[in-house]
Amino acid sequence: MAALPPLIVHSAPVPPRPLPCPEVGEDLPDDVASVLRPALLTLPLGESDPVTMSVLVPIGDFSRMTHLSVKALRFYPRPGLLEPARIDPSSGYRFYDTGQVPVAQVIRRFRDLDMPLDQVRAVLTAPDVETRTKEIIAHLSAMESKLAELQTSVSSLRALLEAPAVRPEVEFRSIPATRALAVRGKVTTQQAWAWGTDVFGEI
Repeated sequence: MAALPPLIVHSAPVPPRPLPCPEVGEDLPDDVASVLRPALLTLPLGESDPVTMSVLVPIGDFSRMTHLSVKALRFYPRPGLLEPARIDPSSGYRFYDTGQVPVAQVIRRFRDLDMPLDQVRAVLTAPDVETRTKEIIAHLSAMESKLAELQTSVSSLRALLEAPAVRPEVEFRSIPATRALAVRGKVTTQQAWAWGTDVFGEI
């Protein structure tokens, strides 16, 4: 997706307010432009110096742009992932900066690979490439272990299906009368194991 050129505006100090974005979608693909056309431009507080306006989109449009569900986007700030760029104080509506799309795509990719949220956060906040690589390798090792366990289970099931049924041998024997020592006692099910251990010690 082509980056939008910065819009420089010289103005007197004004409070934050949404402004329509008339030029969005001029040179973008139709599927992206259809999402960005209803975008909002937020003008931050400032002095008389030039300010750069950022493109904000509501959570529903951001969800369609990133293929992350609205439910996931509402949850991700809790583990420290993908904070909204702005939350309207009166309505609670969440808005995201289009510059957050690449980060959201990385999160979605790692979640598709079953990476836990804590580990995704560690990857995103890694101070250097080496630390980030270690986190990814750790997840790879965990997935390989799970794969080995799954392959073992599959092999066991296949063996049960393919192995011929084996009938246990039944043998009848006659044993002459033999002296035996018995110990009797009344115990509960919970007490049986401890009682049996004590009895064998006495015998």
